[in-house]
Amino acid sequence: MGARFELWERRMTRKGWPLFALVALVALSVVGCASGGGSTVADSYWRVEMGQTTQGALSTALDKVFRKHAVVVRRAQAAPGDRELRYETEWVLRDLLATEEGVGTTGARNRIIIVARQGSGAGIYRLRWQLENEVTTAAVPDWHAGPLPEEVRERYRPVFSDLELEVRTAQR
Repeated sequence: MGARFELWERRMTRKGWPLFALVALVALSVVGCASGGGSTVADSYWRVEMGQTTQGALSTALDKVFRKHAVVVRRAQAAPGDRELRYETEWVLRDLLATEEGVGTTGARNRIIIVARQGSGAGIYRLRWQLENEVTTAAVPDWHAGPLPEEVRERYRPVFSDLELEVRTAQR
């Protein structure tokens, strides 16, 4: 390995690539990858494909589960025969976690979005759950997508699990 590197190094320095420039480039790449580069929008939600359901079964399941967990639906687009059914809950403000406070988060809120798209079968919909997270910071005081902490996902897991159970039970 040492001989190959020396040969490569000689070729690079002959072609005008000083070794220190190459080392600096590699070092910057490693530091950039290690820093994480901030969060992405994909980090701000928890999305799960939940399987298939009918419009009636979904409506019954949402009514039962959301009532049990005191979840308030803000918007429902679910006319009979629609190709896409969509339910959005109210944004729920929550207390900040210590990890969020440590990075300068000043506010946090969550909401659930349920989307069901009609598949190839008549009256059968593919169901998707999505939990979204938005935050405010001192630098950006408007609500914007922020990383979804695992603790928040676990707080909403009972809602998810109950809905998943209701949907699966209705299929039988």
